[in-house]
Amino acid sequence: MLSFSIEGLTSFSIAPIKFIFSLGLFSLLVVALINGYSIFRKLSGLVVSGWTSLMLSVWFLGGLLLISVSILGVYIGKVFFRSEKSTEIHH
Repeated sequence: MLSFSIEGLTSFSIAPIKFIFSLGLFSLLVVALINGYSIFRKLSGLVVSGWTSLMLSVWFLGGLLLISVSILGVYIGKVFFRSEKSTEIHH
């Protein structure tokens, strides 16, 4: 039953890909907020050495990867829907 619901959600829609894109943008927003907090903590000397750069790079690269994958997914989804429409016209 669960597999049917997942199939129904992902088979004819690019909505999950748009959600991933939003998640990537949210991740980059969180990076901007953590960046300010981390710099404040670093300047006050209350942080372990290497923590700031590690956290910022992980969050930033994660957000960038989510956005990149979702852009590719939207592109592939559009190509699929256009090819599906063109085969319906010719049949």
